[in-house]
Amino acid sequence: SILAVSAGLLMVNAAESGSNASAAADASSGAPEGWWKNGSAPAAYDVGIDSTQPYKKPVSVYVKSLDPKTTERKFGGMMQMCNAESFRGKRLKFTGYVKTRDVVGTANLWFRVDGENGQLLAFDNMQDRPIKGTTDWKEYSVVLDVPENANALAYGIFISGAGMAWLNDVQMIEVGSEVKSTNIADLSTSPQKKWPDAPQNLDFSVTESGSNASAPATASSGAPKGWWKNGSNSEAYDVGIDSTQPYKKPVTVYVKSLDPKASEGKFGGMMQMCRAESFRGKRLKFTGYVKTRDVVGTANLWFGVDGDSGKSLAFDNMQDRPIKGTTDWKDYSVVLDVPENATALAYGIFVQGEGMAWLNDVQLVEVGSNVKSTNLEEFVKGKNSKGLSDAPQNLDFSNGK
Repeated sequence: SILAVSAGLLMVNAAESGSNASAAADASSGAPEGWWKNGSAPAAYDVGIDSTQPYKKPVSVYVKSLDPKTTERKFGGMMQMCNAESFRGKRLKFTGYVKTRDVVGTANLWFRVDGENGQLLAFDNMQDRPIKGTTDWKEYSVVLDVPENANALAYGIFISGAGMAWLNDVQMIEVGSEVKSTNIADLSTSPQKKWPDAPQNLDFSVTESGSNASAPATASSGAPKGWWKNGSNSEAYDVGIDSTQPYKKPVTVYVKSLDPKASEGKFGGMMQMCRAESFRGKRLKFTGYVKTRDVVGTANLWFGVDGDSGKSLAFDNMQDRPIKGTTDWKDYSVVLDVPENATALAYGIFVQGEGMAWLNDVQLVEVGSNVKSTNLEEFVKGKNSKGLSDAPQNLDFSNGK
């Protein structure tokens, strides 16, 4: 699914050395082994291991906002996924002890069950019982049923807005039918309701603060209004507005790697989503001009279409025609059909590995049947649970980064 993909794209993999996190009492940035950072604005948050805050177990993890101006529209946290096969037919409780400090917004545990093609089968993020303000250690839990068609489990903690939260003594345990499910999937089957009706700010002329991005001509870090940073390791990348690199339009956006050791297994970029309702039955082309510098790996536009429960209906990320090396401005496009059951569209640009890419003159336009679709059928068929561990791992955070 594109919502699953976008969530996946927002994941930030941690370096894993396998060291003992409780060997010396300290706090250090970076997710423990088997966990990774995620969120709508992961660069605005830090996650790490903190053995100076023990509770039931000697090691805790933390999530904290780095920007005091962080708003409730942003969130960041830490998550893990595993294969659902051995848990099918069971009711599971994802539980842990949480304490918070100065949370302006909310702190939440969350748990999700995915089916074939990323279909959302069950979900709860404590939206009806969030943790706020400053609180002492307390146990919280999310309870979901894992149906026979489940493929993957995902779970974690996040903060929406500013503040800090610690998590300790995490468990994923089977419970009986007497323990009530907290599933809110019925409330989550129409995620498109929170997206705008159409693409916005495709010329990047409006900054997040609402100012004019083209006056004066500058380059500044941060996604323009209506866009956000994403990637498998988004902290290793910077995105921003660059009016010193005009082409067809006066304002360009960029994606660049910050870590010279960034490998082809990591990527970062910028994306946007909108509702699909007004585009149903149409063939759309997501297009833009891209230029690159020293891309070791690839630069790619991508576009996807989601249906009910986040099912992926169409997707292409230019994997068969990536941009590499240093290139001048050139028009690239992704073409997909939007079926009548489509609910959301997602689109953007990313760089995989090292290098820098600029994007200008973005459009999402209707085209005729004479323009060939670039849909990747194999992706849409899905391989949701491949590559996942068979069970939750390192729930006590004792294996370090």
